[in-house]
Amino acid sequence: MDALHYASLLARHAGAALPHLSDEPGVPSFSLDFRTDNPEVPRLAKTQFGDEVSRYALVYALAHYDRFVLDLAVMDAIVTAVAERGGEIAAADALEIETSVRTVRRNRSVAVELRRLGGTENEGIATGITWFRGLYDVRNCLVHRAGIVSTQDKRLLDGITWRRFALAHNGDVLTGTLPQVVPAGTITLQLLESGRSWKLGERITLSLEELQQMMFSLYQLAASLVQHLNADFTARLGLESPPP
Repeated sequence: MDALHYASLLARHAGAALPHLSDEPGVPSFSLDFRTDNPEVPRLAKTQFGDEVSRYALVYALAHYDRFVLDLAVMDAIVTAVAERGGEIAAADALEIETSVRTVRRNRSVAVELRRLGGTENEGIATGITWFRGLYDVRNCLVHRAGIVSTQDKRLLDGITWRRFALAHNGDVLTGTLPQVVPAGTITLQLLESGRSWKLGERITLSLEELQQMMFSLYQLAASLVQHLNADFTARLGLESPPP
């Protein structure tokens, strides 16, 4: 949760800082600053600052998601061992299991690990994994292809989805910023699907609103997965109720 919140704040800070950026930040120093003769470089570094931070924020969030899922895989393996051994396990054995899981599963697909941990019958988690796969493909394009969509990015060409909150007034979704003054009526909170697709050769950009929606979707999946595993671990260990 902290990593997702942090990523969202990074993007918000970038958007707030953009109007105040200069072409050449800071003050000159004795260190050598590599330069080119291309006058577009300082302009692009300034005007694309917000886009670059938003892209990095998604990469950062998914890096922490990788760690989160691997931690859950370790817990799952230890719970399995505890259940098989009658409710107890030596600390040394638990450490050995942790080391083994982190070594073997570190390079496995995170989406596959999510599916394994979530089980085959949990449709909520299955839907969340669909969002996750799309966002992870955005991450892969950013990391491996500098955000330029290629033929390898099939999901991005076909289109990806995620979830967002929306406020509606008398059933009509409100847009813009808050606060807003609206006529008398009914205000409701809705969960809607958002989505994007990119063209071949297009450079990926993410708006602040899109980045925030992506962080919310990732949090929803994480919360559903933790709730599912909490119940699963409780049952496997023969506990009466989930631990606090």
